Amino acid sequence: MNPAVNSFCYYCGAALGEWEKTGPETGTSAPASAVRARLKLPDNREIPLAMRAQWIGRDDFNGIVSENSVTYISQRHLIIRFENGLYYVEDQDSTNGTRLNGAEIKGKGKFELNNSDLIEVAEVITLIFRVA
Repeated sequence: MNPAVNSFCYYCGAALGEWEKTGPETGTSAPASAVRARLKLPDNREIPLAMRAQWIGRDDFNGIVSENSVTYISQRHLIIRFENGLYYVEDQDSTNGTRLNGAEIKGKGKFELNNSDLIEVAEVITLIFRVA
């Protein structure tokens, strides 16, 4: 979460556009028409990717995976970024790792996402990346 006055992300240093800044004046996400990508859950629900940098973690899966299994997912497990017209995923030094299309990506930097890519979070849940 970045203060509305920030021009650059506090966490990653990326330049912030108006809808990426948080605060009462600008909100925290893009207009609904700008949401192009989603993570599809096994129960067919979706997590819209409405920010240029969006953390995915334990709280996103409460009630979706078992109470025991959700503990294997880190609070800030991975991040999905939209940069220069492309989406990227990066594991955030999670305890139990992230796989992209079956390959472990923990500690290996960011990876470009393509439509229908599979993102496995801590060997607990598999998400499908969808772009419109």
